Amino acid sequence: MRSSSTVVEEEEDGVIYTVVVKQPHGAPNSPLSAVTRSQCVKAGTEEKLVLHLLHSFAMGDSSFITIFLSTYRSFTSTERVLDILSDRLESPLGDGERSQTRQSFNRAVCTVFSTWLSEYPEDFGGLGGPSRLLRLAPLLPPDAGELRARLLRVAEGLSEDTLLPPPTRGPGVPGVPVTSEFQPHGVLSFSAPLIAEQLTKIETELFLRLVPYHCLGSLWSQRDKKGREGVCWSVRATVRQFNRLANAVMASCLWPAAAGRPRRARLLEKWIGVAEECRARKNFSSLYAIVSALQSSPLHRLRRTWQDTDRSG
Repeated sequence: MRSSSTVVEEEEDGVIYTVVVKQPHGAPNSPLSAVTRSQCVKAGTEEKLVLHLLHSFAMGDSSFITIFLSTYRSFTSTERVLDILSDRLESPLGDGERSQTRQSFNRAVCTVFSTWLSEYPEDFGGLGGPSRLLRLAPLLPPDAGELRARLLRVAEGLSEDTLLPPPTRGPGVPGVPVTSEFQPHGVLSFSAPLIAEQLTKIETELFLRLVPYHCLGSLWSQRDKKGREGVCWSVRATVRQFNRLANAVMASCLWPAAAGRPRRARLLEKWIGVAEECRARKNFSSLYAIVSALQSSPLHRLRRTWQDTDRSG
């Protein structure tokens, strides 16, 4: 049986909902049980949006938890969300532990925090201390023993971090190992497929560590603000790799040790071959980095060197 849908907006207690009401066709006098109603949040205050996490499933807004957890950092903080939820858990819904309302509320609480811990564990690891988690753990439903244990393990790790002194580097110890002398022509010793394979491995590891919400424009636009230097670290890592590769291509072809048109021509050919191998592996990030370097002004001006390259391929 086909059904008709009615979509309206309703405002209730500071929250604007998009309400969808479905009723079977040809059944105007059908019982109310045949009519379905779902409410999805369209807009609301910070506190109302956070509290809607605990009511979204009951209202038929099943995607809200996933959407909220992936976007909330653009308008609030993890600390603030935990504070609002903890305040609410101190006065749970329902007349008693065995009431249907309380059991539904408890299931929602477990769903929210289980999803949060599984999908975004770094949010909890980034807390300044364990106090909020230690407050939250006793407020969880009595049958949420495993979830409580997970939160307490995170709190224990935060306690250890606050007690340990910050790591220090000894004098003269570099942050990353570097070679003592740059060898621009060293790339000629390796085959293009091997270089492309290694670049693809690096890009794959960076992609697997990419945090989806770091790609939000509202967060990326704050990356240079004071106190926000650590935001979008997973995206920054991909940008750094792109710049390193582009700089390596230019440096290898322009380094004084690579002087001479024949050697520079061989280096250009090598990087073109690497780019083609990256394209075959669908490693478009490395491909674009190499092409950007080859099209840069310093390399583009090497007209005679480009004339010496083998164009048979």
